[in-house]
Amino acid sequence: MNLLRGLFDPVGMAHGYCYLWNRSLVSLHLVSDLIIGFSYVAISMTLLYLVRRAKRDVPFHWMFIAFGAFIIACGGTHFMEVWTLWTPVYWLAGTVKLVTALASVTTAFALPPLIPRSLSMIRSAKLSDERARNLEAANAALEKEIGERKRAEDEIRRLNAELEERVRQRTAELEQTSESMRQLAAVVESSTDAIVSRDLTGAVTSWNHAAEQMFGYTADEMKGTDYATLVPPEIRDEFRDEMQRLVHGEQIQPYETIRFRKDGTRFPVSLAVSPIRDNTGQTLGTSTIARDIAERRRADEMLRLMVEAAPNAMVMADDHGKIALVNSQTEVLFGYTREELLGRAVDILVPPKFRGKHPAYRSEFMRDPRARAMGAGRDLYGLRKDGSEFPVEIGLNPIRTERGTWVLSAIVDITERKNIDQQLRETQKLESLGLLAGGVAHDFNNLLVGIMGNTSLALETVPVASPDRVLLQEVLQASEKASGLTRQLLAYAGKGRFVTLKIDLSELVREISGLIRTSIPKLVQLRLELNPNLPAVEADPSQIQQLIMNLVINGAEAMGEESAGTVLVTTELQSVDENYIRQNFAGERLEPGKYVALEVHDTGSGMTDEAKTKIFDPFFTTKFMGRGLGLAAVLGIVRSHKGALRVYSSLGKGSTFKVLLPAADGGVARSEPAAPQNLMGTGTILVVDDEEIVRKTAKAALERYGYTVILAGDGKIGVDALIERKGEVSLVLLDMTMPVMGGEEAFRKIRMISPHVRVLLSSGFNEVEAIRRFTNKGLAGFIQKPYTSVELARKVKDILTSELDD
Repeated sequence: MNLLRGLFDPVGMAHGYCYLWNRSLVSLHLVSDLIIGFSYVAISMTLLYLVRRAKRDVPFHWMFIAFGAFIIACGGTHFMEVWTLWTPVYWLAGTVKLVTALASVTTAFALPPLIPRSLSMIRSAKLSDERARNLEAANAALEKEIGERKRAEDEIRRLNAELEERVRQRTAELEQTSESMRQLAAVVESSTDAIVSRDLTGAVTSWNHAAEQMFGYTADEMKGTDYATLVPPEIRDEFRDEMQRLVHGEQIQPYETIRFRKDGTRFPVSLAVSPIRDNTGQTLGTSTIARDIAERRRADEMLRLMVEAAPNAMVMADDHGKIALVNSQTEVLFGYTREELLGRAVDILVPPKFRGKHPAYRSEFMRDPRARAMGAGRDLYGLRKDGSEFPVEIGLNPIRTERGTWVLSAIVDITERKNIDQQLRETQKLESLGLLAGGVAHDFNNLLVGIMGNTSLALETVPVASPDRVLLQEVLQASEKASGLTRQLLAYAGKGRFVTLKIDLSELVREISGLIRTSIPKLVQLRLELNPNLPAVEADPSQIQQLIMNLVINGAEAMGEESAGTVLVTTELQSVDENYIRQNFAGERLEPGKYVALEVHDTGSGMTDEAKTKIFDPFFTTKFMGRGLGLAAVLGIVRSHKGALRVYSSLGKGSTFKVLLPAADGGVARSEPAAPQNLMGTGTILVVDDEEIVRKTAKAALERYGYTVILAGDGKIGVDALIERKGEVSLVLLDMTMPVMGGEEAFRKIRMISPHVRVLLSSGFNEVEAIRRFTNKGLAGFIQKPYTSVELARKVKDILTSELDD
């Protein structure tokens, strides 16, 4: 222990003092010794690793271990040099050097005896390298030979595989060809068409089962026989000529002809003939496919008869657009004869302005050939031989034939339908405008009730000498003019005020002719051709007068202020049937029967088609400025009388307005002048109206003439008031159109509550329209708005002093 402690005891000064602690010198020794020491250690570790990994293969491995120990010892001395730079452990340093010396001596004595064996091993290694090189060369030559043999074997195998593949492909081709031949033979044999081949001499070389069935000969009977025996004598020259054309390479189009059966009967066939050539293109014979078309011809004939019997024009065109079949209706509709159409392009029936698009329409149909209408959503027109155009509907039907897809077109002239549709549209338009006009007039009439009623009451209380009376009279006159305007609106709506009488239309025209002459230009002559023996018509004379005046003045003004002309007014009796109505008054509510016809014809400039569609619009005019409802009111008056109106006009030929009014039974009614009447009365009057101004005006007027008045704002309130004061009410003034409960429903409830109470119906619409729903239900009377206080008092007085008509 003391010895070990002594090894580490410092003795003297560290080497650093010897180097005078020169930093550079110390660093030099420090770095050098560390590098040498670590390098020795690395070398030793490498030798130890080598011996460990190749202990059995490395000779003298102990020597390597000893050498490694020597090198480690050397490294240790350099590590000690580093240590002694700072610490003077010279005993330890000397001990390390002693160990290094012992290892060096041992290595020095052990190494020389190993030299001979080492040299022997070097010579042996040299011989081994030479032998290895020779062996490698021999192996390379052997590998080359083996590779060449392998490549040769691979080539042989490739050639064998290629040969096998060729043999397999050829075998498959032969099998495929054999199968194709079998399939072709099966197709030929199972075909429903006769398939016959013959050589250049005309001798039959093949004859399928269908040929046996079609011609009656077996294959054995026909093979080697001249095919010409099946051809009628009169066309055999054509048959032989066909053979020559085929030999010279000419193509024969399919055609139809006649052939013989075995029993000698003739039958029609369709033939397709083609040449049979070898690989060099040399013609060896011909192949003929024959089809019996007797059944098809019968079907074609049936189709022709059906097309001929069709009620519409029928046109059949082939796949090239050529006309192949037409019926007699086509001749009637288009004006062409059958011979003029057959073989012509179907475009001959299409107007020039549409021909550019027609091929595209036809191509579109042929892309998807199915039965459908042509040109859905488009207006189609046909062209007659005389150049006139007319609207049509066309139904397309594909007909699949042996010659391709043909098209059968059913063509319908829809001129009449177009006219009916136009008339219906006009009727609907006028009805819509009529509803609007009627609504406006109804509301305006309620306002006029207040104005006229209150004004008339004021006039009765104002002294004759009062200057205010003139103002009130002017208000009343203006109100009456406004009332006239509402009457025109109601007339246009077909709901004008009617006081219907049985009148003589010819007599009425004659009576107002003087007034008409003063209303038209002096250069215009009015002529009358009136039938004196007409039946009466049930109508409102004032409305009919307005109708006649409007029509005649309209015709006179069509000629202008400075132009001469004539307006002719005629009357006659006319019987109207359904066919006449359909052709001339389609869309009108006209019943077959006897009618009195009024015609007003002028020699003016006439009207365009566009103008004719607008002449019944309110305020429409062809002159500089319109002056009222005019013809619109005329149409409303005609319809209100269950009549009809038709216009005939063309530019340069004048215009004719024809009015039909239903003829009435019985003679003409003669009106008696009314006697003066005391309008004062007594009783309780229930006024039911939704307009406050109407209620107030009626109350003031009736109270003015001695009545007690109860007011109700709608039908329900009126019914409740009647229940409350059931025994007091003498008469109910009932409005027809009200919210909550209308006049019709209120009337029914009033009749249930008090069957004997009198009901006076009030409305802005005409009497016929208003009381139509109250016929035979106990309605006491009707008064049309607007009315004056005197008119209301007179109506109430008449009803209360008369017996109630149940």
